[in-house]
Amino acid sequence: MVRRSPTKEDAESRENEARLAPHSVRLAITTEVTVADFPMSDPRANQNCDNDRLKVESSAVLSGGVAKVTVVLWPQQGERGIMQSLEMLSRQTILRTHWALYLSGAPELRKLAVDSGRSLGLEVKGLSRLSENFADICMSLTSEDEREVFVFLGCTAVLQPDYLECVRSIVERFPELGVWGGQVLTGIESELPPWIGAAPWLAGSQPVQIDRWANSRRGYEFGGAFPFCGPLCLRASALAEWRRLPHYERLAKSPEDPQHGADWPARFQLAFGLHHLGWGTGLFHNLKAIIPGSTEGTSLNSIIGHVEEIEYARFSLLKWWGWMDQIPKATKHGQVLEDIRRSVNCNRDQRRLLAAQDRGRIRAANEAIAGAKVSLQPRRREERINRRPGHLHGQASESMNSGGMPAEVSLSVVICTHNPRKDVLAKALQALSTQTLAADRWELLIIDNDSAEPVEGWVRAPWCKGMKVIREPERGINFARTRGLREARGELILFVDDDNVLEANYLATALRIGREHPQLGIWGGIIELEFEVKPPSWIDLYRATLAERLVERDVWSNLIFDGDSTPITAGCCLRRELAQAFVQRMENLPIEFRLGRRGSQLTNCEDIDLAWTACQHGWGMGLFRSLRLKHLIPPLRLEEDYLLRLTEGTAYSYVLLYALWGERSRLTLLDRCVRWWRIQKMRQMPLRGRMKSELRGQQRAHRWLKTPRIRQLLAAASCRSASSSNSSLDAAILSGRV
Repeated sequence: MVRRSPTKEDAESRENEARLAPHSVRLAITTEVTVADFPMSDPRANQNCDNDRLKVESSAVLSGGVAKVTVVLWPQQGERGIMQSLEMLSRQTILRTHWALYLSGAPELRKLAVDSGRSLGLEVKGLSRLSENFADICMSLTSEDEREVFVFLGCTAVLQPDYLECVRSIVERFPELGVWGGQVLTGIESELPPWIGAAPWLAGSQPVQIDRWANSRRGYEFGGAFPFCGPLCLRASALAEWRRLPHYERLAKSPEDPQHGADWPARFQLAFGLHHLGWGTGLFHNLKAIIPGSTEGTSLNSIIGHVEEIEYARFSLLKWWGWMDQIPKATKHGQVLEDIRRSVNCNRDQRRLLAAQDRGRIRAANEAIAGAKVSLQPRRREERINRRPGHLHGQASESMNSGGMPAEVSLSVVICTHNPRKDVLAKALQALSTQTLAADRWELLIIDNDSAEPVEGWVRAPWCKGMKVIREPERGINFARTRGLREARGELILFVDDDNVLEANYLATALRIGREHPQLGIWGGIIELEFEVKPPSWIDLYRATLAERLVERDVWSNLIFDGDSTPITAGCCLRRELAQAFVQRMENLPIEFRLGRRGSQLTNCEDIDLAWTACQHGWGMGLFRSLRLKHLIPPLRLEEDYLLRLTEGTAYSYVLLYALWGERSRLTLLDRCVRWWRIQKMRQMPLRGRMKSELRGQQRAHRWLKTPRIRQLLAAASCRSASSSNSSLDAAILSGRV
């Protein structure tokens, strides 16, 4: 029986509730949720999402036709569930010509759905296979159209009226996303245990405050951008590539319900496969769905069972894909120390949850699972892009002329320097003189940060008529870079260190990436180390500390704390709008929390702070293989004393950085004792020295943060947003109070 339409009294009631909570969806703590639980919208109104990031103007519509949405419906609740779902779908504001509806299940349910859908103006079709298994359904969906997306939907889910229209907009706006989802609310959030707020997906809930998207490994983890519960939006071409993976039939086994929170193996398999293939994932706050939940499945015993199965599925796939380095190897002494740590820091219920994690990992470790990563070769990104007719990347130069970045883009190259070596700076300038980008398209700014011998008196670059040398008297790399951002006139700003040698096409490639990826606010590339003298044998311990950055494939995300896609300052390019926002934040930030080197202090992390600021303001960050430079390392930086001081300064800076972004780390007495015990057991002297320096830097930072004045300043300066959660399964268990 079709539910009654909402009355005028219902609408007035919802208006009153909307005034109390204008940005929230009304949640009834009941076992039934209807379409009336969403605010009604006029179908004649603008059908696009209200999120400015998702609006697609007419000039940016992909050529060759509009995106098509195919809804695949699972009938979990028989006739009643089908009727409720059809009524909900009939209220979608999307044009009927832009979407189709398919139903899986028994023939008698199909006949009911066809007849009922006809009365509501919907055309319901049946899939070629009768199975309700996710793997079998995927075999029935053979389309490989880049503009078609499958929405896997359970009959218990209630979507907001413009859900499918928002899905279609995402297809056009983000051509490199293969899978995405949105907010999932269960109606029982107020009844859940307090600790589960750090891991809502364990209860089938998925709150999304701001849009999140990524193609990095962090994006596919818990707390990232992958939809681990709720409706699943899957691009047809991504599904086709995933279906062709070897051993697909064995990998794709999953429970029958693809939209509840219990199908962990299926979601993990999909996440691992799409990440390997290079597709991106996303969560969008404008995609709202309500799935009625029950507190019966949120008891501690139920959650313990979920945690064990989650860890078993996750670590089994890690073994199958050959990522053995991601699996921690517990030694006998290490397990004893971990047991002591848990007995001191955790209560009884938390220890039970951590023990369930261990059981799942041990089960996976004991199974014979052959690795397959070496035999799987993902399709190169360029090949996938080239076969997309009219996609955003292919239209970059034309479409950006009509509404985005102008064709004649000005670029400001900023070099910040303090007492530079003349021969090294000359090499950096020589590399800039050979750039393929026309000289009238960019300017060069050299920021002299209080050098003993003014740079303006001896630097020469006759090939660059637009070169300026600006002296910044306030010593500190943060002050120098802020001055460069103020003085730059280009739409894009490129930071180059005074010991960087760029490839000849670096500037042109940076501009191209800016056009092709308008959602990114900052991006960088590969940084290779070039030593003037032969380095010591243990130099590999310090390559990351010396700013080496190797990129296996292009990665991007807008997730704070995503180290896989965070560029560092050397060779990074950012937009003018981001530069203005960062300068304003630096002006409001206490000088004690301005990161970066200052005089003889070897602190850093100001570049990571800049990248995370981009994410906080709605942009993304990325790393690209086509950007490549060399970092010249003089003999002085290979001395062990210098590297140990640099390691200590880096550890100190990371603690401050995370505290500034709301992630306060703990370093208890037990933690210090365990660290010192491990240091004393370490026989490799270079590694022992490095571990000592890291611990000294962290201890110094924690002592500084505990002073009363700094604690007050930190409370006022914290810039963490609600969406910057660094949650993982381990962190969720340890952060809560069960």
